[in-house]
Amino acid sequence: MLYRYRRPINGGDLFASIILFLIIVSIIAVLAVYLGAFILFIFLAIGVGIAFIYSIVLYIKAFIRAISNTKNISSKGTISTLLLKSLLLLKESSWLALKFNINIAHSSIIKAHSYKFFSFKKWMWLIVAPSVLILGSILIVILGFAQLSFLIFISLFSLLLFGVIVVLCSLISIFQNAAKTFEIIKNCLIKYNLFCFNYSKATKYKEFLFSVKTFFYNLFLIIKCEIIEELKEAKTSYNNAKLYGLLHIKRYYNYGKILSILVITLLSIIILFVLCIILFIILSITNFVWATINAIFNH
Repeated sequence: MLYRYRRPINGGDLFASIILFLIIVSIIAVLAVYLGAFILFIFLAIGVGIAFIYSIVLYIKAFIRAISNTKNISSKGTISTLLLKSLLLLKESSWLALKFNINIAHSSIIKAHSYKFFSFKKWMWLIVAPSVLILGSILIVILGFAQLSFLIFISLFSLLLFGVIVVLCSLISIFQNAAKTFEIIKNCLIKYNLFCFNYSKATKYKEFLFSVKTFFYNLFLIIKCEIIEELKEAKTSYNNAKLYGLLHIKRYYNYGKILSILVITLLSIIILFVLCIILFIILSITNFVWATINAIFNH
């Protein structure tokens, strides 16, 4: 009979076998973890993709419904109505989109419960539920901020455009208002006489002092008269402006007239005051000299 010699197993061989086994198990475990992470990433990507599409579709749906809900909203004026509608549209679309996202998240959780624990669809819908809430909320904030920024930009641009139109209209009407202001000042000067100094033979120093007081009092009445008449002109232009629509050029022409009336009134008051002070100096000196001459020769 033939016998085969078997070398006895020593401790080193046994230790090496265990180490080799552990290495193989570790490699398999690492591969399993990587494979599981890859599969989980696929689930996550699919769920997030579905949630992203849901968020966009739901916001569009909410925006369309918000338009129909705010269609009959109105205010006193055209501008106030547009602003009110825009703000309500922003509020309504954001609130509806949030409600739709919550409903989809709730429906996703219900769908996930209908599948087995290791089912692909179960984990897909479980990922969709929080993703649609997070992505939907982010989308609501971003689009809401974009709408608000656009509304602010349009408002500022419109104000700037209206301001430019009003300034141009005021430059066009400035000559007409200047002629009207000159006529108003002329009528006020006729009504309140500034030439109140006395040059008769009976002129005395106390009459000179009275003339000074009267001069400045009449100057105050003239300026007051001009301001009142100019305000009447401005009020007339304002009432005329309201007769035309928001985009009618005559509306802004009348607003421009108001601006030019205010500017011309201010400039005319300054010029009138300076000229009257110069006139006062000349008249007061001559009247004081005349009163002195009368005091010498009629003493």
